[in-house]
Amino acid sequence: DEQKFYIDNTAALTLDSSQNATFTGKIKVNDGGNNTIPSIQMGSSGVDGLSLPATNTIAVITNSLKRMEINATGTTTLKPTSGGYTSDNWTKYLALDAGASGGGGIMWTKQSSTYNRGIMVNQGSFYVGRSTADDSSAAFLQDFTIDASGNSTINNNTTFTGNVTIHKTS
Repeated sequence: DEQKFYIDNTAALTLDSSQNATFTGKIKVNDGGNNTIPSIQMGSSGVDGLSLPATNTIAVITNSLKRMEINATGTTTLKPTSGGYTSDNWTKYLALDAGASGGGGIMWTKQSSTYNRGIMVNQGSFYVGRSTADDSSAAFLQDFTIDASGNSTINNNTTFTGNVTIHKTS
């Protein structure tokens, strides 16, 4: 069975038999929530969802902690989770799950230059490089590589200014 709610003979809200809601217009939430209690809550706990902690700012909340925020200028801030990374216990890190193939990374798109720049990883290798495209239409040119065994390669012409020390360990 389906339930419909009408305003001026127009269905404003429809609830279907699976308790899915369909709104004809926009959904507006007057209580924007805060940094720990989302106004749009997912699940039954009430501690996961979206909030508006400041004017023109949206936040993603999980377990009552702000994990991500996008402000009015588009600046996105990711908040690290508690706990450490490796036995060195690094506490400020960003985990990008690249999956089993294809790799992943962070790319800075071209501004006034010809190239996009990126920090990429794939199957244990780390790359710093560039491309003329922001999709798969051009090759990724590797300027600096550290392979899965820890071997480093600097590609193309390299200029060092100042002191450079290279140690070989056995």
